[in-house]
Amino acid sequence: RLLRYITLNYILRPSTAPFDATIAVASPSSTLLEITVTRNMPFGWRPGQHAFLAFPGVSTVPLESHPFTIASIPRGGPSEQLRFLIRVKTGATLKLLKLVQEQGKASFRAFIDGPYGMPADLGPYRTTVLVAGGTGVTYTLPLLLDLVK
Repeated sequence: RLLRYITLNYILRPSTAPFDATIAVASPSSTLLEITVTRNMPFGWRPGQHAFLAFPGVSTVPLESHPFTIASIPRGGPSEQLRFLIRVKTGATLKLLKLVQEQGKASFRAFIDGPYGMPADLGPYRTTVLVAGGTGVTYTLPLLLDLVK
């Protein structure tokens, strides 16, 4: 796993992309964070996949990571912006929220590992019904955007 962190975050990181992730509060009730990470994803990702994010400056353990669903679709460029919508609970997400509330829109060092998961290909079906509640939209929205694309 350490080799994947080094490859994705140091070797394949576009020279113009920072190590930082941009983090903003995405809901007025302060329960949802939007995190954007720019990386070169050599094999891309598919809608519905997830990645592990680590915030070494925020977590007490340097590479403590948490899985989050990628809420954007790949655009096919040399560097991709991966967006995550994260419900604030306890632990690392609560620490991130408190830091963002203190600083406004903030950037923190972030490492990514992924993508993981094998979501179903919905393209061959004539009719697709997607149902989601809350942060489940992070899984269904990329599937919808991919079908429309």
